Amino acid sequence: HLAYWSLDPTGANPLSLEDTANLGFPSLRLFTEIRGRSWDTSVYTGLHQFHQAKSCDPDSQDVARHLGHPLLKLARETHISFAHSESPVPNSLIFTHEI
Repeated sequence: HLAYWSLDPTGANPLSLEDTANLGFPSLRLFTEIRGRSWDTSVYTGLHQFHQAKSCDPDSQDVARHLGHPLLKLARETHISFAHSESPVPNSLIFTHEI
């Protein structure tokens, strides 16, 4: 369970869906929204060439390291299907996923 109702003060014993409905508790819904923006591909091509000219590997974290930004590492590979909707902002996508 990601989220559940419980009458147990420790939360160790979740109520069944039937019990939560009988008690009049609302159903729990988790909602996540991820927004992303991008530039035209010519911008990325120019940045790629610029970083190469500065002796940085544009396909690594060299530039982030040089600028003192935190380095990111994916903890694990996850495959989640997202509902897709177009954003009114150009070159921007909104992804939503309900659990």
